[in-house]
Amino acid sequence: FNWSATLADLGLRRVPGRVSFGTIANYMIEDGRQAAPGEPFEEFTGLSGFGSFRWTMFNTFGWMHGPMNASLRWRYYPSTQSYSAFSGLDERVKGIDAYSLLDLSFGYTFPGGLSVRAGVDNLLNKEPPIADFNPGDGGPGTDGYNPGTIATGPYDTLGRSYYLGIKISF
Repeated sequence: FNWSATLADLGLRRVPGRVSFGTIANYMIEDGRQAAPGEPFEEFTGLSGFGSFRWTMFNTFGWMHGPMNASLRWRYYPSTQSYSAFSGLDERVKGIDAYSLLDLSFGYTFPGGLSVRAGVDNLLNKEPPIADFNPGDGGPGTDGYNPGTIATGPYDTLGRSYYLGIKISF
C-alpha cells in the first residue's frame, strides 16, 4: 500500500511539500517441515529459532519538497513462541516479545546530477532480544535455569548504524 498527498491538499497551505505513507506486510500461511522423509509435517510458523514469523510489517512515513526528502521507517516483528514451550518439552522457556525498530533517512539532489543521502538505522539503538530464556524453578542456580541467547536473524545485533551515500549521474 502506498499513499501520498501534498500538504496543501491536507489543508496545510503554508507548509511546503508532500507527505507519503507506505506499508509492506507479509503473512506466512504455513511453514511445515519434516524431520525425515516419510515423517509427518510439523508447523513451525511463529516459533523462535526455527520457524518464520506469522506476519511482519514495515511502514514508511515520508516527506518530500523539491530536491529534499526525509523518511522514517518502522520495522515490526511480532512475538514468537519458544520451540520448547510449543513442543511441551519445557513450558517455562520464553519466546521472543514483539520487536520494533525505527530508521531515519534524508536525501538531497543537487543540480547537475549529484545526489546525497544519509541515515541512521536502529535510531533508538535497540538491543536484540533474548531467545529461549528459562527462569528455572527460581532464577539463577535453580533447576532448568538458562539465561537464553541473543536472537539473531532479522533482529539488529549491530546496534545503531549510520550511512552516507553519494550518487553522480551524467
